[in-house]
Amino acid sequence: MNKKFKVLNIFDCILIIIIVVCSIGLYTSFKYFLDGSEATIVNVYYENKLVATLDLNQDQTLLLSQSKYPSLLADLEIEVKNKKVQISKETSPNNICSKQGWSDSPLKPLVCLPNKVMVTVDTGEIVVDGIDFEVGD
Repeated sequence: MNKKFKVLNIFDCILIIIIVVCSIGLYTSFKYFLDGSEATIVNVYYENKLVATLDLNQDQTLLLSQSKYPSLLADLEIEVKNKKVQISKETSPNNICSKQGWSDSPLKPLVCLPNKVMVTVDTGEIVVDGIDFEVGD
């Protein structure tokens, strides 16, 4: 049972090129339109409640202390630097929260479940009862 494999014909090559071009186009469009190029604020949530809003354009550090937020395993530090945010110091199993690295995109929230903390990057629009507000203007 020695069968020869058929070599790709011209239509197969054209199909592969079309799929690659469409994939690159979709990737760049999602990256351009949804990646947060206009992101300006960082929202910090503790137990699904907004506890702090930081400016992404200003380097700063936020410390959440265990005395004020009792569900934290220890004090937690959130750092904003070079228009990116990270959970820099925390206590969790294997330090999984700080291993997430830096984020500057609304598509990549930083979630620290052992400490019940979530950090999101937003575009600066705040919606209150269906009314849009711009932050910073």
